[in-house]
Amino acid sequence: MDSSRVQDPDLLTLVFRLVSYRSRLIPLCIAVCIRALVARRYAIGIWLVAFLSLACWPLILVNPYEMAASPLKAPHFVSASESSLPDKEKVLAVAYASAAKAYPVRILGYHALLNDTLGAQPIVATYSTISHTGLVWGRDVGGLVLTFRLVGNYLQNFLMQDTVTGSWWQQSSGRGMAGRLSARRLKVIHCDELTFGQWRAEHPDGLVLADDPAYTSKYLTPDWENAAGRIPPVVNFNEDSGLDARDLIVGVHIKDDPRAFRAEALLRARLAMEPLGGSQVLLVAGPDDESIRAWKLPADARPFTRLSEDTGATGPVMADAAGNKWNFEGCDAHGTCLEPVEVVREYWYDWRRRNPESTVSAIR
Repeated sequence: MDSSRVQDPDLLTLVFRLVSYRSRLIPLCIAVCIRALVARRYAIGIWLVAFLSLACWPLILVNPYEMAASPLKAPHFVSASESSLPDKEKVLAVAYASAAKAYPVRILGYHALLNDTLGAQPIVATYSTISHTGLVWGRDVGGLVLTFRLVGNYLQNFLMQDTVTGSWWQQSSGRGMAGRLSARRLKVIHCDELTFGQWRAEHPDGLVLADDPAYTSKYLTPDWENAAGRIPPVVNFNEDSGLDARDLIVGVHIKDDPRAFRAEALLRARLAMEPLGGSQVLLVAGPDDESIRAWKLPADARPFTRLSEDTGATGPVMADAAGNKWNFEGCDAHGTCLEPVEVVREYWYDWRRRNPESTVSAIR
């Protein structure tokens, strides 16, 4: 599906049906070819049909999206201490119990998705560069462990197909778009988009996805964000939000109350605390001055302040009204940790499309 034009739900349904029927078209092509070869006395028209049938096989079997993004079938991980990644390189990171993994954005962004496990938990790590959306989803749906592949693009955000039921899923929402599981949603797995240096300081024993030599030359270049930011959007809104379609925002939800924050404004402010969904949301820029995390606080919580001194990647970054200090993982010196809130760092058009009721923070 062409990302340069508007794709409506009817077009999505049509393409899904065409792809779904290809398993029936292949036997039909084979039957036509065999018939033509056996009945050699027939007119040349039969041979023409046979030729066209053979020619259509590649079109039926080839997935142009996977050709462009080359699925990573044998991922290799190295320990954080062995990795040669620069400290400023961005990674999409997940942690569960004692397991922690980081996926460099320049690798994951090229391959689009990676079926993986975190501990015993089946997950799929995803990154849509055209919408600047990095998310991790659980692959266990109703007792089925799904395996995903890249299948298409819908409103400049990619679509995944699970190979178990053939259903199609939107990367940025985890929602089934077509097929048997179209009424289901994938479970979101908490993840962070961090610099590698920050993640390594927090998880020195974690694992990092390594380059695959077969694709090293194809991985994203350092200026990929600038290039993605210049792509004309296919979705625009007549509104007075003060945001352009490809402004980079930080989106958070508490209950059914979504809010968008300008990413640059948050990094300048270094700390923001606003009422949201009957609670307070606390957002803080990390010691690397590039990463952002958020936590949910009680509605009557007193203000936090950002510490001005540099205490290192794992030292305290903020203090509450009582003077207790908290690090960038949201924990104090006694091991008490705040409740994290999922943060999505993406372009405004994609966040707004999925969250039409979203408010926009006044922080500039």
